[in-house]
This record gives sequence, C-alpha cells and structure tokens, in this order.
Amino acid sequence: MYGHWITKIEFNPDDYIGFVYLVINVLTDQKYIGKKNFRVNTRTTERWEEYTSSSKYLTKDILKLGKENFRFEILFLCKTKEELDNLEIEEQKRRNILRSLLPNGTREYYNRYIHKVGLSTNGAKFSEDVKEKMRKTHTGVPHNSKDKKVYQFKDTNTGIVQKDKKRIPKYSGC
Repeated sequence: MYGHWITKIEFNPDDYIGFVYLVINVLTDQKYIGKKNFRVNTRTTERWEEYTSSSKYLTKDILKLGKENFRFEILFLCKTKEELDNLEIEEQKRRNILRSLLPNGTREYYNRYIHKVGLSTNGAKFSEDVKEKMRKTHTGVPHNSKDKKVYQFKDTNTGIVQKDKKRIPKYSGC
C-alpha cells in the first residue's frame, strides 16, 4: 500500500507520471474513476499518497462518512500524460460512468462528466465558447463585471475563491 492507495503492483513513482484510480464507497457501492499525477501540483502542497479525489460529490461523502468507508485502488500506472488522459477516458467510457445505475436506481458513479471529451451527464457536448469559459475560470483569467476587470483566485489551503480588481494574474494558458 502507498498511503491509503491499494495496488497489487510494487512501483517507484519516479518511473511514472501518474495513475488512473477507482474509489469505492463501501457503504453504498458508489464509485469514482479519476487520475492523479505523482508530481506535486504547483497550486497545492498535497502529496499524492494523501490525495482522495477532485470530485466535490465524492469529497463531501468522504468528509461525512469517513475515509475508512472508502476503498482507494490504483488501476493503471502511466508513463506519459497522454497515456494518463487516454486511460482515464477509456476506463470511464468502458464503465459507462454517466449512465450506469445501482440496483436501487441511484447513480453508480460520482463522476458527472468525462473531462477531455467535454461530455456532460446527459451526453451533450460543450461548445468551444463554453469550454474556453471553463478554462478561464480555472486559470485566474479576468472575468468581466460590467466595465471593471475582476480576477478570481482560489486559495488552495482554504478553498475560498477571492475576487481582486487590482492584481493582474500571470496567464499560463491551457
């Protein structure tokens, strides 16, 4: 085991870029398919061994029910970013995460969309304009508020979104 992550393969994280994972709520059997880079994200100090998920739905349940009620499994180790992205998408599609239901009729997966292909829960695709707006909301690019420029910044320690009219962010692109 690596932190709370379960895998049958012993590995050195330095040999891989990241992994595709499955999280199972052992109380409800709901699941989540995601990916995680081994390298430390520049916006957070969290180590990969402590990572649980980026899903707000899953994170809410982990906080409410306790991490001990979830099983964290590494499904695939990936050597390139492209392989990581592709394997996550393939696994999400293979499992039909957007439509799959449990026997009681609730959603089987916490996932609400497939990232790279822009599929929403109902299968509709986002327009390029909407995709660009979504990218901007995650990079500190200005949001217009009438005639004044407003910038949003998320404090990675508290999760609080702050608005600032003075500070000009560095735009790294997407």
